[in-house]
Amino acid sequence: MLSAILQMIVGTVLSLKSFIMVIFRAGVWPDWQIIGLAFIFFAVWLGSGFLAATIAELRRHKVILHFFIGLIFPYVYPGILAVRLRTARSLELHDEEIRDVGESANLTSSLLNIKVRKEAERALRKGAEVPDNNELAFQASASIKLKHDATAQTSSEADGKVYNKRFFENFAVDSTGERSGPFEMCVNDGTRIEILKIKAVHNDLAVFEISTGKKTKSIRIKFQNIITFNKIN
Repeated sequence: MLSAILQMIVGTVLSLKSFIMVIFRAGVWPDWQIIGLAFIFFAVWLGSGFLAATIAELRRHKVILHFFIGLIFPYVYPGILAVRLRTARSLELHDEEIRDVGESANLTSSLLNIKVRKEAERALRKGAEVPDNNELAFQASASIKLKHDATAQTSSEADGKVYNKRFFENFAVDSTGERSGPFEMCVNDGTRIEILKIKAVHNDLAVFEISTGKKTKSIRIKFQNIITFNKIN
């Protein structure tokens, strides 16, 4: 665009040169002071157009249009463009800052969700309840419970057993009324536990007695976390 403007100006200068040569040949001597002032005025006037065109090019707008507007409103229009350019750049930087802050917030939120989800999963594996006062923890625990329920249902369908309150009440004592055992239980994380006996059965969990060496210990496991449960013969 600027090259086209330069070519137009060069053509104008060459035409002016030809006109001056004609005047010289005719023996007409111009007033050089007036010509000098006219040249300075013309150069300054063109400078306004070039300045407006340069600013427009930096903003990726039409160069020729802004060049002629810069000639119509010398140095006023380029000044307005310069202010708008500075404002537009500031807005771009502000948008970039907002975008960076938004990306950081999304990353922080994702990391927090992962952390809360892992804590909820650890709590569920231990048979503890996840407090529902934290919305993220509640959502994570709900999702994990659905996943565990699906896993437990698949496993139950595979071995034909449904692990619920009635199932463990039937296994808790034998035909003589004595506590039966031992049992082998596999939970949803793949851990296998040897159960000495079933101590108590509740609506959604059971209390089991296990051996920890020289001592015994009671643990609470929810039915939804149990994958397999079989008696050891």
